Amino acid sequence: MPEPPEHGEPNASPPDSGYGWICVAACFLINFSTWGAVASYGVYLSYYLTTNRFEGASPLDFAFVGGFNFAFAMLAAPLVTVLTRRLGKYVTMPIGIALQTTGYITAGFATRIWHLYLTQGILVGLGIGFIYIPSLPILSQWFDARRSLANGISSSGSGFGGALFAWVTSAIIDALGLRWALCITGIMTFALASIATAMVRDRNRYIKPPQLALDLTLLARYDVLLLLAWSFVSMLGYIALLFSLSDFALAIGLSSQRATDVIGLLNIGTAIGRPLIGILSDKSSRLDVAGALTLACSVLCFAFWIPALSFALLVVFALLAGAVLGVFWMVSLEHNCNTTSYGH
Repeated sequence: MPEPPEHGEPNASPPDSGYGWICVAACFLINFSTWGAVASYGVYLSYYLTTNRFEGASPLDFAFVGGFNFAFAMLAAPLVTVLTRRLGKYVTMPIGIALQTTGYITAGFATRIWHLYLTQGILVGLGIGFIYIPSLPILSQWFDARRSLANGISSSGSGFGGALFAWVTSAIIDALGLRWALCITGIMTFALASIATAMVRDRNRYIKPPQLALDLTLLARYDVLLLLAWSFVSMLGYIALLFSLSDFALAIGLSSQRATDVIGLLNIGTAIGRPLIGILSDKSSRLDVAGALTLACSVLCFAFWIPALSFALLVVFALLAGAVLGVFWMVSLEHNCNTTSYGH
C-alpha cells in the first residue's frame, strides 16, 4: 500500500498536529480491536468456569489461555520488529489481522482444551503482537509536547473496546451461544483492525530509527533492569485483576450479568483514566506519575477489593482501579517509543 503524501514535512521534528491526529484515531482502533477484545476475556472465563464445555479442563487451563494473549503478543516482538523493518507494516499488520481473526473464529469450533490453547490463546496472542507492535512507535514520531495525551487517547481504545466487547459478548453468548460470540468477535476485530491499518502512517523516512529487534546492551544498565522489574510486577498485577474480577464477582454471589457489568465498568474506568494520565504525564514527571498511580492501585486493592462483598462496592473499585490500572502502558512504553523512534 503506498504511503500518503507527507505534506512537505522537512525533518524529523514531530509536528504535533495534522495527520498525527488521524494516526491517533488509527491507533485507538488498533487498541480497541486487539487489547480491547482481550480485555473482555473475563466474560469468557466466567462462562468456561461455570460450564463443562471442555471436559477435564482445570481453572488453571483457562487462566493460561487468557495469559497466552499477552505472553505471545510480547514474545513475538523481536520477530515482528524484524519483519516490519524488512517487509513494512502494511505486510506485517495484515498477517496479524489474519492470525487474530483465525484464532477467534476457530476457537468457536474448539472441542478440547488444547484447541483453545492454540486458537483463543496462541493465535490470538500472536495476531495482537503482529498488529500492535508495528504501531507502537508511531505516535511518538508525530507528537512531542502532546505525546502523552496522544498515547492516552490511543490507549483508551482498549478501555472502550473492553467495555463494548464485554457487554456484547455476554449478550451474544446468552442469545446465540459461545461459538457465535467468538466468530462475531473475530469478524469485528478483522473489520476494525483493517480500517486502522489503512489509516496509520509512520515517519520513518524522516526519523530513520534503527528498529532493533533486541538490544542486549541495554541489560547492562541498572535503570533498565529496574524498569523491567517494575514492568513485570505491574503487568502481572494488571492481568490478574483484569481477568479475575468477573470470577471474583461470581465467587461473592453475584449473577453472571453483574459479573459482566463489573468487567465493562472496569474498562470504562480505563477509557476515562488513560487520557487523564496522559495529560498529567505531559505536565509532570512521568516517573512521579507512574509511582503515585501504582501506589494508588495497590491501596485500592486493599481498601475496596479485598473487603468487597456487594455489587456497589465492587463497582466503585472497578471504576477507580480501571482509571489507574495499566499505567505501565501510558508511562514506560511511551518513553520507550520515544527513544526507539529517535534512535537514542
